[in-house]
Amino acid sequence: MHLTRDSVRSTALFAALALVLSACTETGDGGDPAQQHDLQRTPTPSGQELEPVDTSGVQVPTQFDQLVTVEPAWDLPVQSGEDILLSAEETDRALVFRAVGPTGTVLWSAERPRSCSGFVVTEDADGRELAVLTDTEAGDDQVAVVTASAYDLASGAPVWGPVEVPGPHAGPGLVFEAPPEGFMGESGEPVALDPGTGRRIAAEDGRVLGEFRGTLVRVGTDAITGSRSSGEPAWTIPLDDLGHGIGASKLAVSPKADPTPGLALLDGGGGMGPLIDLESGEVLAPAVRDAARDSSSATTALLDENGLTVLDAAGDEQLSMSVSSEATLEAVVGVLVYLRDGTSVRVHNGVTGGVAQAYAQDGDGAVALPVHVTPHGSGTLQVGDRTLLATSRVTDDHR
Repeated sequence: MHLTRDSVRSTALFAALALVLSACTETGDGGDPAQQHDLQRTPTPSGQELEPVDTSGVQVPTQFDQLVTVEPAWDLPVQSGEDILLSAEETDRALVFRAVGPTGTVLWSAERPRSCSGFVVTEDADGRELAVLTDTEAGDDQVAVVTASAYDLASGAPVWGPVEVPGPHAGPGLVFEAPPEGFMGESGEPVALDPGTGRRIAAEDGRVLGEFRGTLVRVGTDAITGSRSSGEPAWTIPLDDLGHGIGASKLAVSPKADPTPGLALLDGGGGMGPLIDLESGEVLAPAVRDAARDSSSATTALLDENGLTVLDAAGDEQLSMSVSSEATLEAVVGVLVYLRDGTSVRVHNGVTGGVAQAYAQDGDGAVALPVHVTPHGSGTLQVGDRTLLATSRVTDDHR
């Protein structure tokens, strides 16, 4: 199916928003952090059940049309656990974070200052999902310092923190950098935190690329390593095995690395790089520019210089086809691959390659694109600047 979106939320908007969250000043937006004592910083249990929203003017994918859709009033890009989603609403006084479960129930909420407030969903060595929120606090001479605190994603119960970090959240995951001293200066060396304790992970040899839900990825002189928490490396990939002349100094995490559960998409220069399975360390493809994975079936779609490739859960190729060099991946849901090409949306069957009828034929209005989809089928839908949540609750018409 081929559709034209009324409104497309571009990658540039997400990048600009992340930049705003990382733009720390001595006093922060909204006043001196020392005077922001009235914010509800500790997560407070909620239990509020979000009301269904009218989607009559929205083209919802047929994969979600039997589910109850709500609008959590999220303004920031969403972070996802297995079936709990986290984001924040920006109000005049604060960022109001809300963790929402698969049925559309607000589990807890917390507030942070409007600047210097990043957030991450990760997990510790035991697989417990954590929400990590940053904050600003008054340090020596009233100069603001950035701190991070972890909470149980499901309950909001404190786990560790606040711990001081060298600067704003840089990501991916629990990676922070000191801001540049001048406008054109260089940022400090990236520092990663242990998800389970909040302690800084020893730099050792190599540069931190990112922390991906408990897996820390570094690049050294001649290899990429992945380690669980702060333990021994779980896997190692020699740079020579990557080919394409990728050197350690060029390697970075691709800005298109999210949402790809279980994967790390790196950039070796020119917007292309290896796609790595974080569990095994297997290089699924050496030169990828975009990737997405279905959280339930582990079907993976990737875009490279040859077009679109779809891999099954075992990593075996099940589809290869040509697509526009300008196409980007939006999501993989079941066997359907959602592509964006300019202002158009096209959906392919990931097994046959055929164009899929993913929306009602007689539909009208703005197109809702899936973004974060949980293994249980609930997930976020992006409609222009709006973020909707298709819950696991079934509509009255389908009971």
